[in-house]
Amino acid sequence: MKINTSYRYFIVILCLYSIFSFSQQNETYIIPDSLKNKTYQELYDDCYLVANDTVKSLIYLNTYLQKSKDEKNVIETAKAYSFLASYQREEEEKLKLIDTAIYLSKDKSHDYYPTVAYSFKGGHHYEKGEYKKALDAYLHALSSAYEMNNTEYIYITKHNIGRLKSRTGDYDEALVILKECFKYEESKKPIDERGFLKSVLLLSETYTKNKQLDSSSYFINKGIGLSKKVNDNIYNRFILNEGINLFHKQRFNEANDSIYKSLSKISKLEDKSFLITAYFYMGKINMIQDDVDKANVNFKKVDSVYNVISYPSPIVRETYEHFVKYYKLQEDISNQLAYIEKILKFDSISNISNNYLKERIIKEYDTPELLNEKEKIIDSLESKNKNSFLLTSILIGVSSLTIILLFLNYRKRKIYQKRFEELLQAKETRKETPVDLEKIEKTNSSIKIAQEIIDKILESLQSFEQKKGFLKSDITTNSLAKEFSTNSKYLSKIVNSYKQKSFSNYINDLRIDHAVDKLRSDNKFRNYTIKAISKDIGFNTTEAFSKSFHKKTGLYPSYFIKKLVEHNK
Repeated sequence: MKINTSYRYFIVILCLYSIFSFSQQNETYIIPDSLKNKTYQELYDDCYLVANDTVKSLIYLNTYLQKSKDEKNVIETAKAYSFLASYQREEEEKLKLIDTAIYLSKDKSHDYYPTVAYSFKGGHHYEKGEYKKALDAYLHALSSAYEMNNTEYIYITKHNIGRLKSRTGDYDEALVILKECFKYEESKKPIDERGFLKSVLLLSETYTKNKQLDSSSYFINKGIGLSKKVNDNIYNRFILNEGINLFHKQRFNEANDSIYKSLSKISKLEDKSFLITAYFYMGKINMIQDDVDKANVNFKKVDSVYNVISYPSPIVRETYEHFVKYYKLQEDISNQLAYIEKILKFDSISNISNNYLKERIIKEYDTPELLNEKEKIIDSLESKNKNSFLLTSILIGVSSLTIILLFLNYRKRKIYQKRFEELLQAKETRKETPVDLEKIEKTNSSIKIAQEIIDKILESLQSFEQKKGFLKSDITTNSLAKEFSTNSKYLSKIVNSYKQKSFSNYINDLRIDHAVDKLRSDNKFRNYTIKAISKDIGFNTTEAFSKSFHKKTGLYPSYFIKKLVEHNK
């Protein structure tokens, strides 16, 4: 099915969120007579046209799903499950449908699937603030897009990863990615206005967070005029960011006007993190203007929205710090303690695993000092003996945790050393697997491919391995099948059955085996950068290479090279 632009996938998904639960995926759906002769593209377009009408949308999507099942069209079934995932109330059911779409479309050599399904999964985790899971899904999407050479989705996914890095505080890294995406969007002819605006918007927001205000202003001015004509939501995010920019330039009245202007539209966005941001900066302006009562009202709104969406941002923590100080001045011990507990809870559940945020939390509100403040309050409410017992328990707990962490670190180093020695002592990391005729006959009965075709493909694979054809970076099942004068379906089945792995894992494992051999034997190769090594052996990204290397060997390539250098001194 041809899609005019893949951004329409996102538009449809966003529009289809509903309170209805789709509970009949495994039952036969009766297709209305008026829709029986519709094509997949027509059903998709009809659904898009009535995206705001949930009942009608469900009719088209249910028809889409049943049609794909009746016709045993796996890719179209995967698409249907991806779209219908948005109707699930329960997160478990939502993710189950997306994972089903991924499972069905894996190894099908399709331009968009499972890439799109991985992207949906990443978006779902992103909106919930589950950034580790979001990044994992986005990396899968990127790997899939690279495998199919889908340039459009390579940059869509890079944009999402850049957005994630910006959200988690890695602004410098985010800007490198986002600039690259901006250049891609700018080069499109004709330009995709929505994609271009998203790129400009995220660049402006990230520059603001990184305090590069002039660069941010440049992109705000670039996008604000166009967005007013194209998309009201994006326009109001530009207005909000302009207000934050003005705040950092200490033009507080103008900043407040811009933020307030954006508020009515920002409050209707699905992503409520922007609402938290708006209330937070309005509260900051109130504090600067010595209007503590208004500041408290806005900061309370930050807390209220956070209680609904659990957006793990440092500005939420700063809000709680404000209330700890405020109630301390008011000598309101009860509320002071309540907000200290909120900070501690925030720290304990925050799942943003990046050094920037950890350092900022420690620097801006040092946890030991916070615990000490908590102990002082408890001292005024409880007896001396009880406090002594609590302090002793904490000290024992901290000491025990330290010992456990030291032990785990020691064991990890031992495991890595053992894995390195095993790789070093291996006489050869890659062995040719002889063709077992008895196994071929047995397996043939299950995969239903003619004997002579199996023999020919296995022979071609053996030659392919010997000639190191896997070092080419653009290998797909389609390209290799064409080289073997066969079809991708046969090739994929035979690799799955006889190599006991997916096609992509088969290629990656061959590359890693080759890399290990060459690193062990070639001193010059060990002096290459990780990026150069990954490119030399056929990987398109260092991330994909490192991940595959670790999956195959249990070590990261940088560690393996470092230990090789030490061993050969």
